[in-house]
Amino acid sequence: MMDRPQPTLASSQPATPAWLLSLMMHIFVVLLLALLLRASPPRGFEERPRDIEIVLAKRETPNQTVYYDEPDDVSESAANAAPETSAFEAALPDSAALENVAAVGLPALEPLRTPLADRLPTLPNRHAGGRPRILPGLGDAAIIAADPLYGKKAVRLAPKTSLSLFGSAPALGRSFVFVIDRSKSMGSSGLDVLSAAERELETALHNLKPVHQFQIIAYHQRLTYFERGRLSAATDENKADAATFVGSLIAVGGTAHLTAILAAVRLRPDVVFLLTDGDEPGLNPAQQKRVLQESAGRVTFSCLEFGRGKHRRDEPDFMQQLARKTGGDYHYIDRQTR
Repeated sequence: MMDRPQPTLASSQPATPAWLLSLMMHIFVVLLLALLLRASPPRGFEERPRDIEIVLAKRETPNQTVYYDEPDDVSESAANAAPETSAFEAALPDSAALENVAAVGLPALEPLRTPLADRLPTLPNRHAGGRPRILPGLGDAAIIAADPLYGKKAVRLAPKTSLSLFGSAPALGRSFVFVIDRSKSMGSSGLDVLSAAERELETALHNLKPVHQFQIIAYHQRLTYFERGRLSAATDENKADAATFVGSLIAVGGTAHLTAILAAVRLRPDVVFLLTDGDEPGLNPAQQKRVLQESAGRVTFSCLEFGRGKHRRDEPDFMQQLARKTGGDYHYIDRQTR
């Protein structure tokens, strides 16, 4: 009887695939090569040891320096400690360096041959005993040359002359303005002043020279000028025209003293002759103050008041006040005895 072969029992665990084993082997080889390359230095590279030595120096004098080595037992905390001086202070030069810089010779500046003040042009001596320079060394000649009045001849003013109307005190000046009240009371139906004023002005203007100036302002509610807005030279032609101007005036209307007086003051004459009967309204204290302010102490008033009979006023009127406060004259003319 023959023996039957026994059947082989299969393993209960599945076999590992061949490709997985191959992959694991390749990964192991790559990792091993990476470790070997990292551990060994590159070909041709040789790391040499470097000796580090710290040397400290202390400067005793500008020309002597003492060196000493740092001890081996310096602690790490002491080595990392902050320096006593800041970086800015360390960058500053020491005293020896400054002395070396100071010792370098600089070229000497050649002094000016002539001082600047002595090279300025000599200025004219306008005062006895000499005059100091305006700005020593800073160009006196240029400063004086810029003065528009320097070197010009002084303007010679016309000689003063005196005028008088209706027997008033003489008024002295170079320019005159005659302010004539031409209201109805000053005409032939009243005091008949205009015709008398024509003769008086003709005589007064005859005494003026062409270097003198004058103006005539006639007024009631409005103003009438001989030459509007300016003073006229006392030439023969202007004198003749002025006589014609006064002779053509007609007395009519009321009176506005303030407007006429201010117009005369604004021409800046030396003397204002005011011819009026002083009818109301006169100038109140505020208006008188305004006139005095605008005249600024340069105008003298010669006031001529016309009336009938003896002058009877208990208190000074505005004409007397203007004459007194400006250093002029007040004169009353009685037209009843004409």
